[in-house]
Amino acid sequence: MARDRVIDDQRTQLHLLANKYFDQSSQLAEAKAECVELKLEVSRILKTRNADLQDLMQIAVRMLQLTDHLGIPLDRPTAEIFHHRGWNTKISAESR
Repeated sequence: MARDRVIDDQRTQLHLLANKYFDQSSQLAEAKAECVELKLEVSRILKTRNADLQDLMQIAVRMLQLTDHLGIPLDRPTAEIFHHRGWNTKISAESR
């Protein structure tokens, strides 16, 4: 009798552990899927950000060309933005 009780207790423990590990396995799979989704979202955001940056740089170059052509210097805040970004505000003679 005592032996049967020990075996039943061990079966119960084994069953509980199996359920616990199954639940953890399910949670891990969900976490991995969420991680993949987040990585895809970050990738999409970075791609959009890079495209926006390219557009803004193109606009900045065009604005600089126009102000140079018209002989109008950049205003201080705009020049500071250019300098902050490391962008040159001087147009080379070949670009004109």
